[in-house]
Amino acid sequence: MFGLSVRPLTPSLATRFGVTGSNGVLIPKVAEGSDAAETGLQPGDVIERVGAKKVTSQQEFEAEARRILGVQTGDLKYVALYVNRRGERASLMIGAEK
Repeated sequence: MFGLSVRPLTPSLATRFGVTGSNGVLIPKVAEGSDAAETGLQPGDVIERVGAKKVTSQQEFEAEARRILGVQTGDLKYVALYVNRRGERASLMIGAEK
């Protein structure tokens, strides 16, 4: 979804990617030229929330993103992602074409 993969943030992945003080799903890979890449998401980023919902698994991430996209109308839909990048938190709007 969005050209990225996510995995639960386990202690070993947190150590491998240098993540501290965060809960959510880790982005280990972003496809070049994807919606995720164009939004600025990077491997090692941690998605803590999708919209207002905290996510800790790929299933929760995808279900909440699909739920948000499903209630929007129009050809271009957006989902707010709340991301932790090496201790810095940011909100990003990622678009998905219909």
